[in-house]
Amino acid sequence: MTAFPPVSPADAAAANAYDPWAPYYDAIHATRPPHVAFYTGLIGPGVRRLLDMGCGTGSVTRAMAAAMRAQGPAQVAGFDLSERMIAAARAADPGIDWRVGDLRDPPFDGPFDLVTCTFHTMQVLQTDADMARCLAAVRGLLAADGRFAFDIYNPNRAWLARVPSGRVAHRFAGPDGRALRIIEDLSYDPGTEVLTGWWHLQDDATGAALDLPPLVHKVRQYAPDRLAALIAAAGLRVQQRWGDLDLTPWTDRARRQVLVLGRADPA
Repeated sequence: MTAFPPVSPADAAAANAYDPWAPYYDAIHATRPPHVAFYTGLIGPGVRRLLDMGCGTGSVTRAMAAAMRAQGPAQVAGFDLSERMIAAARAADPGIDWRVGDLRDPPFDGPFDLVTCTFHTMQVLQTDADMARCLAAVRGLLAADGRFAFDIYNPNRAWLARVPSGRVAHRFAGPDGRALRIIEDLSYDPGTEVLTGWWHLQDDATGAALDLPPLVHKVRQYAPDRLAALIAAAGLRVQQRWGDLDLTPWTDRARRQVLVLGRADPA
């Protein structure tokens, strides 16, 4: 495995920022059936070794693992930079190999038949250099006929030019059944193409803030042509591309970039 510098203090702090939110994570993202349907749809008889990168609490990982186990013995692994997310994942399914790790330097050796990175997690890679490192690492983990599947948002330039703030981003029931909401503030930097969001958790009935630090998340907006160049430079090739998780055909106006990559043939 290629050796990269260790996780920086800034990256570690960003990962730890998710830790207090770990108990709410699955409830916030309860609307994940499209992700589960798409990624479990990639599981066939030839997928016996799976790695899920940036797995969070492992909800999609566990669904893919169940689909694999239904077909026979399976080797399933997942990693995330947040220690509390991984602790929750491990508690939910100890049979999966869960580890703490960075997308740019996965804490596993291949080969894997399928590598995944769900729920636009690849967008936390804020620079071309970071994305290049991640893609190169993935190529080294893939079996000769292995596939890498991920989804990210297709940049909506008109929306990014007037990003809203102070809106209700999510409403959900917390672990104790209380109705909660997330107020989201957004800011977009066209120079870096990074969208920064601040999440504030409140009681939905009273508007009272919960004793929880705001969650700050920064996500790069990757234009399709820039992403294609990075994919090719990493020795990967696009096998399939859709405009959303329901297999909507790809167009420049698509909401998402849903990609399945394979290793490019050697020159």
